[in-house]
Amino acid sequence: MSVVAIDLGGTKVAGARISSSGEIQARRHALLGGRRGDQVAALVVEQCQALAAGAHSGPYAVGVTVPGIYRAGRGTVWAPNIPAWEDYPLRDELQRALGNDARIVIDSDRAASILGETWRGAAAGARDAKSPRKRQVRQSSPPWGELW
Repeated sequence: MSVVAIDLGGTKVAGARISSSGEIQARRHALLGGRRGDQVAALVVEQCQALAAGAHSGPYAVGVTVPGIYRAGRGTVWAPNIPAWEDYPLRDELQRALGNDARIVIDSDRAASILGETWRGAAAGARDAKSPRKRQVRQSSPPWGELW
């Protein structure tokens, strides 16, 4: 199974398709260029679709980090540096565009940074780690479970 990983920032969308072993298979990058609201979501969808198109057949997962707060119960994002994203329904937009076969996981860039460090970074294998932003996290497995 491949994972499409998207890092949405205030000025860009960067993405990669990653194998289950962590190998980067493809990369993409696009500037937001003044986009807002639905236009930003459309760019995220475009990046996801382009990266997923090169994957082998079968199920895949999409992980998106956002520069703000993800409200999992509602599937919405508050991103103060993206205009018209005060309560944006990103989960539903992605699921509608990518289909029900795609597993969608969204979280803040803060949470993703510490998960990345404990998976493949400087804190690999650690049960406890502290992010560069001084947030201590007890980590044994990702909060959403295994992706593959």
